[in-house]
Amino acid sequence: MSALQQHPAITALIRFDNRTERLLLVLGGITVVGFVFTVFTDVIFRTFFSPIVWMEEVSRLLYMWFIFLGSAVAFRHGAHFKIDILHFKNPIVRRTLAVLAYLLSVIFVVVLLYFGHQFALQGIVKKSLPSGIPLIVYRMSFPVSGAFMLLYCIEGMIENIFGIELARKEY
Repeated sequence: MSALQQHPAITALIRFDNRTERLLLVLGGITVVGFVFTVFTDVIFRTFFSPIVWMEEVSRLLYMWFIFLGSAVAFRHGAHFKIDILHFKNPIVRRTLAVLAYLLSVIFVVVLLYFGHQFALQGIVKKSLPSGIPLIVYRMSFPVSGAFMLLYCIEGMIENIFGIELARKEY
């Protein structure tokens, strides 16, 4: 382990990122279970009883949240699709291109954060019908996932700039 990997700030970042990822995985698991439960319950009630009108809205809300929480975790692990046109053997060139890719990702994430926040704030007074759930509850999934993506962008850039491998936990 290099001296930089043992630096207190890097160690704290790794620990914090591992904890946030664990939190995202737990919340994502809860939303997936809730989504499956609400869809199953909705199908049963529509088939055999009278339908619960707001159940479809709750399932859509849970679906949005688990997609965006999961995308932040996928971002941390590089599981999003990439376009690899050039394969360089030189590690410096490879790391430089990775840093440029992270910089482009930072631009995208900052746009997501800014406009997602604006979009979410517009939903403070608006409510979804028929459930009455404020639209901000749906729309906050954009800036929340964007904040985690930004955090994981910083982590990835540190890895590539300094050429170190950060100790991510695999869950």
